[in-house]
Amino acid sequence: MPKKILLVEYDIEFARDAIEKLKELYKNCKDVQIQAAINPKCALNLLIKNHNENYSLALIGIYYPKAAEYGIDMIKRIRMTRDKKNLAIIAYSAFPIHKESALNAGADDFFDKQDLFFGSDINKIPNYVPQIINPNPQI
Repeated sequence: MPKKILLVEYDIEFARDAIEKLKELYKNCKDVQIQAAINPKCALNLLIKNHNENYSLALIGIYYPKAAEYGIDMIKRIRMTRDKKNLAIIAYSAFPIHKESALNAGADDFFDKQDLFFGSDINKIPNYVPQIINPNPQI
């Protein structure tokens, strides 16, 4: 069964670029699928309501143009769902002020948006999903 990673990001262009970076990171892993959701409702449907989808990791953007609470609320709702407690959640934002709220909501870690996908922090992602073979053994 493939391991699934879900990227939750409202900015379609950024999501496209981030998915390309994630595909590059996992290019040597044939059993990894990377998907994106551009809004919290779609992401919650995939992560909570659709029990056939078995995600190993959710990368959740905290900031949404209308309210930063969307990302925080999404993490809280996921963590309240009993069958998703083993899901690793990495929250990210361009605003460091969101870090404490994201961690308090149940995120496993928080990263700066640009550093996570376009800096060296992308290499930390495999540490949160032990069931996925490390794509770059030299790391």
